[in-house]
Amino acid sequence: MNTPLRDRAEKMLDQTSQNLDDVAAIDVHALIHELQVHQIELTLQNEELQSSQVTLQAARDRFADLYDLAPVSYLTLTMAGDDVATVQQANRAASELFGLTIAELVGSQWTRLIHRDDQDAWYLCHLNLLAGSQPRLCELHIGQSPDQRLVQLEAVALRDGGGAVQSLLVTLTDVTEQRESEQKLQQQSDGEQRQYHQWQL
Repeated sequence: MNTPLRDRAEKMLDQTSQNLDDVAAIDVHALIHELQVHQIELTLQNEELQSSQVTLQAARDRFADLYDLAPVSYLTLTMAGDDVATVQQANRAASELFGLTIAELVGSQWTRLIHRDDQDAWYLCHLNLLAGSQPRLCELHIGQSPDQRLVQLEAVALRDGGGAVQSLLVTLTDVTEQRESEQKLQQQSDGEQRQYHQWQL
């Protein structure tokens, strides 16, 4: 039995001015009935709370699995002083994309994960995120050669009640092969056009 709760209950009962010896029998029976009903209500409420807790835990586990096992790279960046973004959460796809463990990613300063040549591109994207409420897209290189990858970043800012940005939800899509294919096709097209012009001459 919960001793502190019992002590509180006894103190509250002692403070009651009514003398139980003077209570009519019918009032005692009614009181006992009300107490029994209340006890059953508390038992049912406790069972419902336990059931809700199990359901919520199962939902959290499913969400965690969906987040962690998603084929798309997800990051949550928190905003610290001077608008420094730090990785707060990362899923397995992001871990594989960066070639780091999740433990190594979490706590990392975001700008240190971006190639130095694309720092300005991130800065502009970051400014747009701070200024507006719409998701922002940009392309950045991450990592170093020969493992450097080009990713398409889509980010949305989460704000507090005062409008200040608290965190950024980021999706990363590896577009390295896609952009390389587009570049080869463009080079091929340019070469064919040069050949055509030379033939006309």
